[in-house]
Amino acid sequence: MPHASKQLPRRLIAVSLLLFLILLLTLAWPGPGAPAPLRADMRRLTLNGEPVPDRVHLDMPHYRQTDPAWASYELRPGRTIGDIGCALTSLSMLAHVYGIQQNPAEVAASLGSWAAPLEWEVFTTLHNLRIVREDNLLDIDARVADRDWVRDSAVRALAQGRPVIVGIQHREHLTTHFIVACGYRYENGAYIVETYDTSTNNDYPSLDAIDPAWEYIRFLEISRGPS
Repeated sequence: MPHASKQLPRRLIAVSLLLFLILLLTLAWPGPGAPAPLRADMRRLTLNGEPVPDRVHLDMPHYRQTDPAWASYELRPGRTIGDIGCALTSLSMLAHVYGIQQNPAEVAASLGSWAAPLEWEVFTTLHNLRIVREDNLLDIDARVADRDWVRDSAVRALAQGRPVIVGIQHREHLTTHFIVACGYRYENGAYIVETYDTSTNNDYPSLDAIDPAWEYIRFLEISRGPS
């Protein structure tokens, strides 16, 4: 009996501590629909030593390559904007930020034979723009495959008023696609890069929404002024 009386308080203390820990976890855990807790591990991005704004959205239209107004425009024999014009459509959206108000068909007409395959440098030369960076996973910069690097680079570009064109490729089918990073927001401890997708098949609204079956292969940042 004396042995049992000594063990009982210890067991009560252990059980009480366990119940207290369970109560703390229950109170701290967010319920359905509650906002996610801030992620302390997500560092704030800076430019020239100053934090970037919490939200940026650049003014541009959201074009679809399959819009009937230009989907049938022929880029080369047998191939149209609706078929292969995602890069061209992305460029047309980006151009509006710099006052070039041309729809995809008008951009294609101005480029002529340079529209497919699309020569970015020809367009920037025509409109007194410059390519700040044109990173390509295939032969320039392996960091393009790093989603965190692309996200952070896009945020810094957008914070300076520069839209970004991101190229992706399907890992299995090797299909390529282009979308525009048009803005970002900082919420719940993370940066969400907002996108205008030229397609209606997937219609990704942000870089985070892109299916992992696609990998990043191109990062194109364009600014004002000649190179």
